[in-house]
Amino acid sequence: MGNPAWSYANVLPHLRALETDLDHGPGELHGGEGPMRIRRVAPSHPAAVAFRDAAYALGFPPDPDKNDQGPPGFGPVPSNSVDGLRRNTALSYLTPDVLDRPNLTLLSGCRVRRVVIARDRATGVVVERDQVRTTVDAGAVVLSAGALATAHLLQLSGIGPRGCLERAGVPVVRDVPAVGARFSDHPQLALEWLPRRDLGAPADSWLGGCLHLASTGREEGPGDLEVLQSLTPMAGLVGGNAGPPARRCRSWSPLCCPGRREPCDCGPRIRTPPRASTTTTSVRRATGAACVRPCGSPLPSSTLPPWPASRPDRSAHPPRPRGRPVARPVDP
Repeated sequence: MGNPAWSYANVLPHLRALETDLDHGPGELHGGEGPMRIRRVAPSHPAAVAFRDAAYALGFPPDPDKNDQGPPGFGPVPSNSVDGLRRNTALSYLTPDVLDRPNLTLLSGCRVRRVVIARDRATGVVVERDQVRTTVDAGAVVLSAGALATAHLLQLSGIGPRGCLERAGVPVVRDVPAVGARFSDHPQLALEWLPRRDLGAPADSWLGGCLHLASTGREEGPGDLEVLQSLTPMAGLVGGNAGPPARRCRSWSPLCCPGRREPCDCGPRIRTPPRASTTTTSVRRATGAACVRPCGSPLPSSTLPPWPASRPDRSAHPPRPRGRPVARPVDP
């Protein structure tokens, strides 16, 4: 992370404090009194069971706890969805009794424009609400706006690369070249599969399980590749059509946008070098797991359905490439 304070050993106590692990209970690695309830769902859907058995058939070990720093393998995905409701930080921490505290004020519908800095100290923030800007004074400011917005707010506040700030007309408070630099993304590729018969909808989690493995091919390597099985079509997750990226998309994936031969530009000013070897390795490993006997075999490209083109912005795109490996589970 670039900051020793964010080491695993230093962060672990805070992770334990926020969770109540319903499976493993309190211990050295998990908490038992936090507001975030964590649980795991064992594979029960036929496709999930086939995925698990295929991973074991390939020699990957069981990995029942993805947070115990053990050897990477196949195991259930930790989730904070309990009783059909995913508990985010607002639901877990901003309970009615907390909101009633006299020393807490919650402002919604606001956009933070910059952090106010005086004599090298953050003394407040400038917020905008209904097109009106107000300065909120504070003795301490915790800036937690995500990877992109945090760096953006720091730069708007005068903290960042001097050249970048001067070109934007922002007074330089502190020249910090690392702010807004060295971003990286997580390439994700879809390996589609079709069942030979109706397997039914998942009764609980839409995730069938997770396989972690090493891109180096060595068993002792880190589990830097993650294969997640989705039991629900992507369109069902987002509530709309899923299709190829638009021509105006910006990505540094080694794959190209439809109709283009070169990778698209990545913005805003994010330069993430493509890890082509790691990406292709993950596809080969996922394809291998999908073609093992517990799952099935590659599906002929002639049976692939076309991309959905029901939305106007989809009709201008060329049809989906044929011949990609698609696996299907055998009848259980």
